Amino acid sequence: MRAEAEGDEAMANRVRLWRWRRNPLRRGSDRAEAWVCLAAGLVMGVGAPVAGTVVAVGSAEATLREGETLRRTTAEVVEAAPVPGIVGSGGRGLTAVRWRTPDGALRVGAAPVAFGSGQGARVTVWQDERGTLRDAPAGPVEAWAGGALIGGSTATAICLVTMALRGGVRAHLNARRAARWEREWAAIAPRWSDKAA
Repeated sequence: MRAEAEGDEAMANRVRLWRWRRNPLRRGSDRAEAWVCLAAGLVMGVGAPVAGTVVAVGSAEATLREGETLRRTTAEVVEAAPVPGIVGSGGRGLTAVRWRTPDGALRVGAAPVAFGSGQGARVTVWQDERGTLRDAPAGPVEAWAGGALIGGSTATAICLVTMALRGGVRAHLNARRAARWEREWAAIAPRWSDKAA
């Protein structure tokens, strides 16, 4: 039984590779399909990982650069942050705060502060060069983890699109081969019928 399985596997390998050998039965569509399979393999085996790596590195570096432009400052809570009944200690919610921009102007806006922070409490906020409040910058671990997620998603998407395109090309080639087979059979069948009669 094992010998049969090995024989079947060897036969399958020969069938897969026959499109590349000289063979009088090889059709142009067989060559086209072989080249499409090779191109798809290269895209998925080389192109997708390279693209994913480039996107991951670029995304992480962009996130880190964005964090370098933010400035840490202290803001004053304008109104006490409410404490929702279903949230335990340590939660955060948006409440009104007042802070000074880099050019010295006083601004009021919403920022996440610890629940229960009283009016006049001091909290740390982050602002950009225009004085607009921003989320705290991502650290290196967060930036690289986010970059890896985006890069991996990009590589996966490239592989899925490549597989779909390869399947589409193969379906098109199969339809063309079937149509050609039908035309040739329509031309040959009457001659066989005449001989049988």
